[in-house]
Amino acid sequence: DPPLPPGHLYQRHRRQHDPPVNSRVECCLGDGWVAGAGPVTTASVSSFVKNTLLDHFALTHQSRTISNDIDRHGGSDRVYTILRQSPHAPVEGCTTTTSHCLPGRRTFFRRLVLTDKNSHSFVAWVRIWERSNNDQVMPVVSVFTTEPAVGGGVGDAFKHRFPVTTRLARVVLGPVVAAMVFDR
Repeated sequence: DPPLPPGHLYQRHRRQHDPPVNSRVECCLGDGWVAGAGPVTTASVSSFVKNTLLDHFALTHQSRTISNDIDRHGGSDRVYTILRQSPHAPVEGCTTTTSHCLPGRRTFFRRLVLTDKNSHSFVAWVRIWERSNNDQVMPVVSVFTTEPAVGGGVGDAFKHRFPVTTRLARVVLGPVVAAMVFDR
């Protein structure tokens, strides 16, 4: 239960039975579990466990990712709202979520796990975070999937090669943000 500054997102939404956690544990390709450079604060013990499992999964399974900078005001501030709402709040279209932030900064990461109700043959998630670029903060949205590619080859658009992941992510992101991710 790390000390958090007053007004910190995780302090405002702290759960007595599932408090925030500081940890330096991370999974690195080739090195396995190692002590990272600095502690990362996760919103809760349960979020730490889910985040740790998903990080390990991402490093040990073949996957594809698409990532784009997003206009923070696009889609009625959808991305910013997801980042700043309670880390325990469910997000429509998601099986579960995780949230963590970097030490000494208020850079929040939110991972939204997607599940296809018709099939559990792959894992997918949306990762939202903010990147500082000079004095400007730019939200970034990445979509990760282990869905088997369909259709054409490597040069085809993500949305055509991974249609189920794209469909699930569009629900979570809303039409404007989804267009910024998949239709550029």
